[in-house]
Amino acid sequence: MMKLGGEQAAPLDLPKPRKSLTVKNLTVAAPGDRNAILNGVSFSLNAGDGLGIIGPSASGKSTLARAITGIWQPLTPAGSVRLDGASLDQWTPESLGRHIGYLPQEVDLFAGSVADNISRFDPNATSELIVKAAEAAGVHDMLVGLPDGYQTMIGEGGVGLSAGQRQRIALARALYGDPFLVVLDEPNSNLDTAGDNALTGAIQSVRARGGIAIVIAHRPSALAAVDKVLAMARGQVAAFGSKEEVLKDVLRQPVTRAAQGQPSDAAAVQGTGTGEPSQSKGRPLAAEHSRDRRVIRPTASLRPVPSVSTPPMAASVTLDAGQLPVSVQNALAKSSCETGGVQ
Repeated sequence: MMKLGGEQAAPLDLPKPRKSLTVKNLTVAAPGDRNAILNGVSFSLNAGDGLGIIGPSASGKSTLARAITGIWQPLTPAGSVRLDGASLDQWTPESLGRHIGYLPQEVDLFAGSVADNISRFDPNATSELIVKAAEAAGVHDMLVGLPDGYQTMIGEGGVGLSAGQRQRIALARALYGDPFLVVLDEPNSNLDTAGDNALTGAIQSVRARGGIAIVIAHRPSALAAVDKVLAMARGQVAAFGSKEEVLKDVLRQPVTRAAQGQPSDAAAVQGTGTGEPSQSKGRPLAAEHSRDRRVIRPTASLRPVPSVSTPPMAASVTLDAGQLPVSVQNALAKSSCETGGVQ
């Protein structure tokens, strides 16, 4: 934001977002790279919506999550992510962090107490806010059962906790302070049935209080509490709409394409060599919900994705069920036969 004289002006203290998320013509590359991972992604959500993002590996799902949360920036000025009509750069990183909760695919906790990690090391955190976030994540009972409860000390990276415990504490961190937008990247990859149920309840609670919840799903249970689905393929939106309609289209496409003698999109994706940067082993260069709520990820050299317009959500959907994990295909097929969609 520039003043007339060319000086950099400080962002205004905008009101807390309450109405909408709008993603428009979003093209994104890894920091320091010009090769696009996402091309022309557009969609919008309103307060109370829950969105599930599905698609094959390397289709751009995690990149989209980073762009929506402001961690990665649009590659071109034409692309934008807006909350209540204001682009993300109109907030300071500190204020934006209060309005967005993010659970990354790779959970990174810090040396300190469990309470510190839930509160993002907020010096003004209160016991009430910390417990409220833990209860929203369904993790309160687990935490009070630890040796020192919320004050149990953990090592760097969450040493001393199981993978499932780390993921559930990170979910509480994403919910801390009731942010308007909550983005969860594969939030149930290490959860058992109880954790899955707690995750469903957390997504429902975000929607019920007028927030927006976005879930990147590889397991069908993660879609239980959403009402909309966005299907990604090769860095672009293949379908976007109600959960029932999109999943029906996803399941119908393999039969239609086979009857027409067309190859599946799964084969096409495997042949492009296009993908997202691999996650670093060990601690990222800066953690995704660190004290300043920013992230720097290792970059990777990627081939550009052809730029095409987003197809309408109808019979033109190009993502087929063969691109999804087998467990998801089986669950979606069963659900489609019984109920017309994942419930």
